[in-house]
This record gives sequence, structure tokens and C-alpha cells, in this order.
Amino acid sequence: MVRAEYPGVFATYKTLKDGTRKAYWYHRATGIRLDGEPGERAFILSYAEAERTLKARHSGDTFNGLAREFTASPEFETKLSASTQREYKRMLTKAEPVFGDLPREALNEPAVRRDFLDWRAKVARTSGEREADNRLSVISAMLTWGQENGRIEANHIRGFKRLYHADRAEIVWLPEYIDAFMRVAPIELQRALIIALHTGQRQGDILRLPWSAYDGSAITLRQGKSARGGRVCFGVQL
Repeated sequence: MVRAEYPGVFATYKTLKDGTRKAYWYHRATGIRLDGEPGERAFILSYAEAERTLKARHSGDTFNGLAREFTASPEFETKLSASTQREYKRMLTKAEPVFGDLPREALNEPAVRRDFLDWRAKVARTSGEREADNRLSVISAMLTWGQENGRIEANHIRGFKRLYHADRAEIVWLPEYIDAFMRVAPIELQRALIIALHTGQRQGDILRLPWSAYDGSAITLRQGKSARGGRVCFGVQL
């Protein structure tokens, strides 16, 4: 009966602490979670909003149309890693309920900056400042692409001031920490630390290094941050 009244929805189930089984409803085509239970006012309203989002996806002259062009572009598909592509798409999907059907012409108006910043403020309150900044950064990247490729006239959120500022002081290895580690660590871990210190590579790239990358005096590796991943050579004495 539910599917007849609300086509394209599905439920996931979770057992709560009191033993009851609760259903969570989703709009299949968009992945948007629906409020309440089928038949309730909140459910009907969120279902209607999800349907509008789906319709907006197929309209070319909207925010979603630009997002679709951006994520299908060579720059997106060849210059970003697979994980970055997934994260960009996730964040653009999060913006759909608010901006999906926004006409593309509105993106050319300076006043749209305030709309984006107000939305970021709401996201910051519910999901944290870092997530809010990251979502706006992805939108800004899309708008810059759109400007450079003749889809829109300007990126009015370029260079926005970020809310989140990370304090990385606690994760910096001081010389005394390195000395203490070297005195007790196995030789394999010492070598791993030397590679990390002298190359500045991420853990994933270091773990993927084969012995053949070391020729006795230097390490040659391909960075995995982007799909183009250029080769980098470091002189390292192991």
C-alpha cells in the first residue's frame, strides 16, 4: 500500500535500545531521508520536496543542471581521485534540497553569496563548521568551473572566509619525540618514519610503496591524491 501511494520509497530498519524496531524511510532516486511515517504530514511534505529535487536534477538551467555538467566534465573525472569525486558528489547532493532548482541566472547575481553563507551557517549548527566549510568549498569549485567554462558569469563565493580552523600543534612530532621513537622502535618502523619525515607523503601512499620504488639512493613514487598523480622523487638514506 505504501509503494502504491508513494512510489520510489524504501525503508531501512533499526532495533532500538528498548527492543522496538523502527523504520526509516528514504526516497530511492535521490537518497533523501523522509520525515515521519507514510501518511503523516511531515512524510508527505518531505516526499514532495524529494520529488521536486528529482525533477530539478533533470532541468539544465538550474543549480543541479550545473552540478550535473560539472561532475560529468573531464576536469572532474580525470583530475580528481575516486574518493574525492564521491565526496564532491555527496556534498552537492546535500545542497540539492535548498539550491537544486535555483535558476542558473540567479548564480550570476551578487546577492546569491548571502544565500550560500546563510545556508552554511545552518549547516555549521547541525553538522559542524568543518563540514559546512567543505560543502561551500565544493560549491565554490563547481562555480569556478562553471565560470571558466562559460556556464555562468561569476563565482560570487570565491575566497569566502572559512569558519573552521584546525589546530594541528598536537600532531606535530617534535625532535625529542622522534629521538624517543628511534631508540625503541623496530628497524621496520624506523624506516617508515624516515620515509614519512623526508617525503611528507600520506600514510596511504607510503603503505603502497613497493621495494622497487627505492633504487638505493632515492625513492620514486606516484602520489595518489589526484587521478593524474605525477611522479615525485626523493633522496632518502635507509
